[in-house]
Amino acid sequence: MPKKIPSDIVLKKTVSSQKRKSIQENLTIPSRVKRPKISLGQTTSKKRKPRLVITGIVLASIVFLFFMLSLLFSGAFVEITPKQQQVNLNGEFVAEKNTADSSKIPFAVMVIEAEESEEIVATDTKELESKASGTVIVYNDYDSRNQRLIKNTRFETSDGKIYRIDKSITVPGKKTVGGETIPGSIEAIVYADNPGEEYNIALVDFTIPGFKGDPRYSKFYARSKTEMTGGFSGIVKTISEEELNKVGEELEDKLQARLTREALAQKPEGFFLFENGNFFETNKVEQSNEGVDEDMVKISKSGKMYGVIFNESKLSQEIAKSLIARFQEGDKVKIMNLNELSFTIIDRDKFVPQEDDLFTFELQGSPFIVWEINENQLTTDLAGEYKSNFKEILSNYPNIESAEVSIRPFWRRTFPGQHKDIRIEQVVNFDDYL
Repeated sequence: MPKKIPSDIVLKKTVSSQKRKSIQENLTIPSRVKRPKISLGQTTSKKRKPRLVITGIVLASIVFLFFMLSLLFSGAFVEITPKQQQVNLNGEFVAEKNTADSSKIPFAVMVIEAEESEEIVATDTKELESKASGTVIVYNDYDSRNQRLIKNTRFETSDGKIYRIDKSITVPGKKTVGGETIPGSIEAIVYADNPGEEYNIALVDFTIPGFKGDPRYSKFYARSKTEMTGGFSGIVKTISEEELNKVGEELEDKLQARLTREALAQKPEGFFLFENGNFFETNKVEQSNEGVDEDMVKISKSGKMYGVIFNESKLSQEIAKSLIARFQEGDKVKIMNLNELSFTIIDRDKFVPQEDDLFTFELQGSPFIVWEINENQLTTDLAGEYKSNFKEILSNYPNIESAEVSIRPFWRRTFPGQHKDIRIEQVVNFDDYL
């Protein structure tokens, strides 16, 4: 049976409940404030979105820039090793001026003029007689045959002054070019028949008295290229004969060295000049008191150099043809060390370069021969081709021993479409043979 609860306790409880209810009814409780809902996930996404866009743009820009730079610096580099060989040479060859004969090597002659001088303190006086001299051009308008003029042939001015050549010359015959007749011509130095200042004259025309009464008289003539100078007769300050000879020898050496330097500097491109192919023609030493201080004398020496020059390509081919049994007629080669070969003109003393059209020479040494490659044709053949076709294309170039290729950018599998973007470098192992 349940226990009976005392009435006072129940009442007390009841009052307490009512009191609490009354208190709750009398209190004014503010309604609940609605706070905005915060989603941490959504807030982070909104903040990250601009950053991702910027990062994407930067990466795309970098990729685009890299791509553009790759295109800008795109190209191909081909390193080839041409066929090359060093051989021993000891043989004779025939050279002919302006020849079309394939069995002979064509040559040409270049002419260089120069003068060297030095001022010396005068130590003596003497009565000096010197003859005026100058350069003339002698013309042959008579026929197409060459005309030889012997030493001391006279040339006369309109007022009767006589000048002579001191060595024989050969005047070429006239020729017809484009329907026009051109006289043959040659330069020569003439000297006055007598000393004296009266032979110092300006530019004039000359006749050849030896042809008077002959049809050649009106067809052979000369014209001054320079004035006639150096004629003198009187007392001058001078140096001793011994010192004059010594200075003259020194000037001769300087003159030949200068002529050689100028010949090498003026040599046409593609031509080669052997040192032993030089022929010097120097005038006698002269002295003058003009243009120097009162106690000085000017010693001078002038002259010419005739240099025998060869077409380097033709000479190299003829040498290679004479040494290599399987040399192909169409092959083009270059000899890297022509300057190291010994060149000797046979019967040099009898050869006059300004007159003779034929001579025989000997070559000795160890020429290093390199086969030439047509680089323009090779780049044209490679342009736009797949890299995998490289070896097949090279098979058309039997004079290439080996080759390596590099294409930029690295992912490209084809050569550039423009041949100018393909660079070729040839490797010659000449140092390995030294």
